[in-house]
Amino acid sequence: PKELFATADGEVIVNLLAHKIFRAVRDESLVEGRLLLSDWLVILTSHYNHATGGARFDPDDTTPVDGAFTACVPLQAMPRLGFA
Repeated sequence: PKELFATADGEVIVNLLAHKIFRAVRDESLVEGRLLLSDWLVILTSHYNHATGGARFDPDDTTPVDGAFTACVPLQAMPRLGFA
């Protein structure tokens, strides 16, 4: 899984996500599009941290969550592009 994140193309991911969000806005509402974007970024961050061993799904774990994707250059722009 680490290799998958390392080879990701951030621009392609943002483009695909934008199309998905635009479709949700068109078919549902702007609120639904915003929720989709927020959920998607939370899930991406969660999977990334779990795959890289940065955080575990344990209430007693105090390891900080890497929401900036510091070890994965292709994904570092995702939070910024997601909320631009």
